[in-house]
Amino acid sequence: MILAYGNVWFFNLDEVSFLYPTNPLKNMHDAIKPDLTMFLHYETLEEDGKKVVAVSIQRGTERPYYIAKKGLRPEGVYVRQGYSSVPATDSAIRQMIKETDGDHFEEMRSLNQELTFEAAQKEFELRDIEFGSQQMQTLKMIDKEGIYSNLGLLLSDQCVHTIKVAVFQRKDQEVFKDRIEFVSVGGLVPGMELEDIMVGLSVCRNQNLANVFYRLKLIEAYGTGMRKIIRAYKNQEAQPVIESTKKAFKIILPNINMESEEKKILSEQITLNKQLEEKTEKLQNRESEILEYIKMNGDITRADAEELLGISASTTLRILKKMVEDGILLKQGKARNAKYILNS
Repeated sequence: MILAYGNVWFFNLDEVSFLYPTNPLKNMHDAIKPDLTMFLHYETLEEDGKKVVAVSIQRGTERPYYIAKKGLRPEGVYVRQGYSSVPATDSAIRQMIKETDGDHFEEMRSLNQELTFEAAQKEFELRDIEFGSQQMQTLKMIDKEGIYSNLGLLLSDQCVHTIKVAVFQRKDQEVFKDRIEFVSVGGLVPGMELEDIMVGLSVCRNQNLANVFYRLKLIEAYGTGMRKIIRAYKNQEAQPVIESTKKAFKIILPNINMESEEKKILSEQITLNKQLEEKTEKLQNRESEILEYIKMNGDITRADAEELLGISASTTLRILKKMVEDGILLKQGKARNAKYILNS
C-alpha cells in the first residue's frame, strides 16, 4: 500500500523491497530524468507494528521531470491535481521548460528527444572534427543528463525548420537587380537599438548555434557581420537600409557592383559588334574582288578565287556558296569543274 500526504509518500517496506530490490535512490536516478535524488529524502519508520518507508520529495529546480522510458511527453510527465497525479498537457510542459530554461530558445530542452545526427556527423567528419557525446555536451546540444536542447533539435535530422533561398532571373517572379534583402523573424536583441547597429555594434543572438558554425568554419568570427557590411559600403553613395519591428528585422544591401557590371556588359557588346562589322567588311571586300574578276574574265573557279584572295580552299568555298545563296552568282558544273558566273 502507498499513501501520500503532501510531499511525503509512505511505502510498505515489503513493497519497497519488491519494487526497489537494491538502492531505491539509484533506481530513482535511472527511472526519472533529470536527476532528482538531491531533492529526495527517505527514512524507515514503524507504524502499527509495520515498517514503512517515508519518502519526502521537494520541488525540483529543473522541471519538468519525466519518466525516462516515456520521454518528455504527456505520458511521461505528471502533475498533481488535488490528491491525484495526472499527465501534463503539452502547453504545461512548455511552460515548465520556459520557467526553468528561460527564454533562450536554443538552450531550452527540446520536446523531441528522439534525435539523430547523421547529416551533422558528415559535416563534422568532412572537416576532421570529432562529434561525439562529449563534443555535443560542450556545444550545448545535450546536457549532462543526456537531454537534448533546441540547439540539438536544430542540428538534428528531425529538424523541421529550413532556410529557403531562391534566385529569380527576369521571369514572372520579382527580381531585385539593384539590391539583396534579408528578413529575419524576431526583432532586435533586447537592449539593442537601430542606432547601435549603424555604428557597428553587434550582438550574437544564437551564441551556441554560432559556436557550432564557427567550428565548422561556416562563419569567420562572432558578431562581425555588421561591421564588415558597414566597412564595405564606406564612401559609397548607396548605403544599407535597416528596418526593425517587434517581430521582424530586415536589412537591404544595395548592389554597388551593378553599374560596373552593366558597363562591362556594354563594353563586351561594343567589342562584339565591332568584330562583326570588321568580318562583314572583310567579306564584302572579298566578294567585290570576286565580282571584278568575273566581270573581266566571264567566270571564276574555286581555284581562281583561292589564288585571287590568298585564303584557304574551305574559306573560299564558303564565300562562293554564300554568294550563290544570296543570288549574286550562279554555279555551273560540279566538283572541280564547277564555275561561277554572274546571276544576271
